[in-house]
Amino acid sequence: MNERFTVGELAGRTGLTVRTLHHYDQIGLLRPFARTPAGYRLYGPGELRRLQHIASLRHLGLSLDDIKRCLDEGDPPLPEVLRLHAARLDAHLRATTEQRDRLLQLGEALGEEAGTDTWLQAIHDTLRWERFYSPEQRALLSRRADDLGLGRLTEAETEWIELFAKLGDAVDEELSPLHPRVATLARQARELISEFTGGDPGLEGSLRAMYEAQGSRPLTDQGIHVRSDVWSFLGSAMEALRGEERAG
Repeated sequence: MNERFTVGELAGRTGLTVRTLHHYDQIGLLRPFARTPAGYRLYGPGELRRLQHIASLRHLGLSLDDIKRCLDEGDPPLPEVLRLHAARLDAHLRATTEQRDRLLQLGEALGEEAGTDTWLQAIHDTLRWERFYSPEQRALLSRRADDLGLGRLTEAETEWIELFAKLGDAVDEELSPLHPRVATLARQARELISEFTGGDPGLEGSLRAMYEAQGSRPLTDQGIHVRSDVWSFLGSAMEALRGEERAG
């Protein structure tokens, strides 16, 4: 593995954006090993290993500040992080396999006796989105996903994970929803929601209703959970932000 990549090539191969890689360089999280005479960043095998370290730690819910601290201190080492990442994926795989098995079980049991719990869970899994979004809204979300692209959707998911980690810290520190640091997080949440929904107020309401109903259920398909008190705190912070803006 002796290839070298420019920042554009690395972005294209990994699904990250050039802007993200530039940001990683600026904060000292992932620096290129060299630059070309024209000033282009170059990344090699060492940077790829470090980027996998970063990606796995982000998947596990760490903020960029915490990731940089971990990498600077060498703890946890990459092999351990990869094992933790794999364990998280195993949990997601088990949940997906269980849903698949329930559907197959129901298909085989048609005309026979099937357990009530199996039917109820299969229906819940199937209708998770349908409960909260109209067909028109689901079509709009599909178009939004196509417009944003897989790379941006993946990036936004990790931004949500990082955002909720910081909100959890704010809750633990007993910060007020009016605290400037919390207001910054509320603005970031609002921007992410607006990007996902395209600013459609109906979609925003459906999204809020779905996650309020789910409580501390997984935020993402990877099984990352958000504490119910953090959900509530974000709602208070966004309401406080709206109040400040109306008063201003």
